[in-house]
Amino acid sequence: MSTDIPTPRSASASLAGIASKRRDDPAAVASARAQLAAANIQAAIQKNLADAPPLTADQTERLTALLRGGAR
Repeated sequence: MSTDIPTPRSASASLAGIASKRRDDPAAVASARAQLAAANIQAAIQKNLADAPPLTADQTERLTALLRGGAR
């Protein structure tokens, strides 16, 4: 699994620092918020996959489509 996404705690600390020091840079704040969202989503997926029985091929395909934006 990719390590490009920080932990939720790290992403939250980063957002706090950016929000307090770079308020005049909305793009940086938005990027930090997106990183925090991705970190929270990744943590939730990892927890749920660890607690769940193995997924079927169909379930994996549906979840993949959801993550790629193809399912609503």
